[in-house]
Amino acid sequence: MKRKTLFLLLALVLTAALSLTALAQDVAEEPPAAQSPVAVEETAATEEDPLPEEAAPVEAATAEPVPDEAGTLSFENLEQRLHENNLTMRAVDERLKSLDSMDRKEAYDALLEAHNSMTDMLLSYSKMSYAAAAADVANPIGAIYTQRDAGYSAAYLQSQQAALLEQLENLKEEEYQKTYDEAVWQMDLARDQITFGVQTLYITTLSLERTLADGQRGLAALDRRVTEFEKRYELGQISQLTLLELKNTRTQTASSLTTLSLQIERLKAQLNTFVGVSPFEPLTLKELPSVSAEQIAALRPEEDSAAAKEKSFNLYSLEEDVKDAQEKFEDSADGYPREMARHNYNAAVYSRDAAIQSFELSFFNLARTVTDNAQLLEAAISALELEQKNFEAARVKFDRGLISENAFLDAADTLAAARSKVQSCSDNLFSAYNNYLWAQRGIVNE
Repeated sequence: MKRKTLFLLLALVLTAALSLTALAQDVAEEPPAAQSPVAVEETAATEEDPLPEEAAPVEAATAEPVPDEAGTLSFENLEQRLHENNLTMRAVDERLKSLDSMDRKEAYDALLEAHNSMTDMLLSYSKMSYAAAAADVANPIGAIYTQRDAGYSAAYLQSQQAALLEQLENLKEEEYQKTYDEAVWQMDLARDQITFGVQTLYITTLSLERTLADGQRGLAALDRRVTEFEKRYELGQISQLTLLELKNTRTQTASSLTTLSLQIERLKAQLNTFVGVSPFEPLTLKELPSVSAEQIAALRPEEDSAAAKEKSFNLYSLEEDVKDAQEKFEDSADGYPREMARHNYNAAVYSRDAAIQSFELSFFNLARTVTDNAQLLEAAISALELEQKNFEAARVKFDRGLISENAFLDAADTLAAARSKVQSCSDNLFSAYNNYLWAQRGIVNE
């Protein structure tokens, strides 16, 4: 009974945590707002702009996080701030403290006393029924009613005593410790699922902010095109319809960017709430940490998955199902009950083995995703270096009057797009690496 009560509580907590994760993933899968090809203003890049330097990798195990300034939130401090300020996590902590406050031996003794009292009452009902039977000759009708009442009361009391006996079994030291450890494990899992969901929300919000910045540069490029087309229309080079179509594109792009901006505001309000800040407060998200080549080289999917299996509550639960099925098979009677139990045992074994295969495959895929994102980042950096040179060449041509201002700004747009691509690839690499780190903790999210 106690295990059922604990698991019911944990199921409610886990449901909330998984809903948060699903929400973050749904937001991440939404298509970006429609916009024109990425563009930037002249101030976005100049000849003196250096290539972005690779940020120093964050070593979570050794580096001491710097506290966030007011109105800001960093990925490095996110988990700690969740543990300290998230109300759901604090509720989980209180549930754990409630379990810790329980005196197992005192509770066992109290239930044992209640069980013994019920035994005494059952004996009394038995004596009452026997006495009524003995008095049957003097008062037969009264004896019948007395025996019936005693029988009903005894049956109800026996059912209550059976429930107490189950609780007593669960309160025995070995059984209680196992139940307690499982409860703590599941509560830790609930915390981890909440943390992963909020981390996903953080990464998604940063990505949308980058999309918004790209779109705003594209909108600036459209404004330049509108100015150009208005002059060309005055000169009779284009029709009014062509000009109106471009203006409509500009209007639709601006509307999409407004929607995207409002969505980002909603996500930031959620992030504020998760870390105990008013949703009405402004929030600035700091850039994600980078991943070093040494960290990538240290990935050992096969060895890491073997260690992570011991931390997976799902695999543990399936292993417990196998043990339960084996016990039922061994205790089953001959004939069809034993045959059914044998098939149920086989099904439990296959389910466990299938989950292990899936777990190992997920580890393999997560590691390969990290490797793939690392090479995509290298390719993006190489493309940025080329675009930097192209922009410098375009500036020389512009200074010499060989190209127009719009052509020069187009080159600046291309350079800004390449820079945005590098940062996006860097974020994708960190997200993949973070998923791998979670898998090492027994939580696989491909």
